[in-house]
Amino acid sequence: MKEQVSISQDDFLKREFEEQNNFTFDELFHKYSKKVYGISKSFCLSHQDAEEIVQEVFIKLWNNIKNLDPTFSIQAYIISITKNSILNFLRKKAVRQNYLQDLARSNQKNKNHVEDFIYYNDLLSKLNQCINNLPPQRQKIFTMVCFEGFSSEEISSKLHLSKRTVEHHLYIANKFIRKQLNVNCK
Repeated sequence: MKEQVSISQDDFLKREFEEQNNFTFDELFHKYSKKVYGISKSFCLSHQDAEEIVQEVFIKLWNNIKNLDPTFSIQAYIISITKNSILNFLRKKAVRQNYLQDLARSNQKNKNHVEDFIYYNDLLSKLNQCINNLPPQRQKIFTMVCFEGFSSEEISSKLHLSKRTVEHHLYIANKFIRKQLNVNCK
């Protein structure tokens, strides 16, 4: 019997509300706002987000009351608006979180790029110091192999040295540079 009274009361409130009676809107708000809030909280929304959903639902109800189907229950309409508002809110929240994660990853890549660039320049500077500390002949052979791309045979013919001498200079240069870089890195 109470349901019939409630339904007829809802029908009365709905008719009054369709005429945009502020008093009726307040009654509807007080009657259903806790239910909308409860549904919002059941979707694990924070207090503030649930309150925002309550406001959004009743603003949509106010703006769309003229379009409301007279045979449709006002309670069902409010619950439908609530669920759609929550889903839209969660979708926007997911998009925002994905954007923030992408932005954080992008910033991390840029940070790593800058760090890598600084590390590379520092290492290059140390390598140049090591090369400059080599004896002139060894320095020339190392540079020709590593930076100019010559083979041992080409260097031996250009510098009039045996291939074995070129390989020995290259071996000693590599050993010296590795040792110096290991000392500088520690």
